[in-house]
Amino acid sequence: TLVIRACTNLASIASLGGLTSLGGTITVRDNPVLTSLIGLENLSTPPGGAITIYNNSNLTDISAINYGNLNGTLEITLNPSLTSLGTLTSITSITGKIKISDNNALTEISGLSGLTSVDGNIEILNNGALTDISGLSGLTSATGGLFVRNNSLLANLSGLDNLTSLGGALDVQNNTALRDLCGLNALVASTNYTSYTVTGNGYNPLESDFPTNCSDPSLSTESFETLKVSFYPNPVTGNKMTLEVDKEGIYSMFNVNGQLVKKDKLIQGENVIDITKLNTGLYFLLINDYLGASKSVKVLKN
Repeated sequence: TLVIRACTNLASIASLGGLTSLGGTITVRDNPVLTSLIGLENLSTPPGGAITIYNNSNLTDISAINYGNLNGTLEITLNPSLTSLGTLTSITSITGKIKISDNNALTEISGLSGLTSVDGNIEILNNGALTDISGLSGLTSATGGLFVRNNSLLANLSGLDNLTSLGGALDVQNNTALRDLCGLNALVASTNYTSYTVTGNGYNPLESDFPTNCSDPSLSTESFETLKVSFYPNPVTGNKMTLEVDKEGIYSMFNVNGQLVKKDKLIQGENVIDITKLNTGLYFLLINDYLGASKSVKVLKN
């Protein structure tokens, strides 16, 4: 077992690069300045137990845990600077649940494109910036349930199209921008799940609505087009920036700790945003239109 916990001054674990075998679990948690898991990439076989990456406020790179078939739960929780999962494409199966939760800057999970089966729950919870779960497109089955909750910018479930079997509940709740659930067509057609709960989303189809009414009927073809965004200046040297969008919507700004620092509506065309109260540093700007399209950019205030 390897535990790296509450090391307040630890910025790198590269010195562990000689580690090639580990029989137990890996836990990396509560390390406020650690930025990368580089140093854990040379295990010749997957570790013998769960991998937990929890509450590392500056962690941006977890690609070192690209181990293949995992012999326990994979949990990635409360890492507010993590914007993607990197390249974890060697992970094809997980003998335990997968939990991706409360990573407030995480926008996509494409790194999991090699994953085909999970022996437990699939839990995607409380990721406020998540817009894309297409990285789960290889997933076909899980012995537990599917829980997709409180991902406020997630507009569709594309990526779950090949999932046809659950051993537990189908549970999709409180994803306020979610208006297209057609990614569940194959699963709902199979009826291979123990219960169906879809509520609190932007659109909430009944089981009987699949496959013909699995998305909000008010959606137009525009919702699947790329949102056109122009943003300047960047870096920002003053206290105002200009954001031009081709559709009305909402913008949200997060600091590097994943905290929401500014949010407001956008009109079609030019929007001037006052950032006088923001400290200098790096921010993540997320733009969503009302039809489900989204885009994210990094903003540097000097």
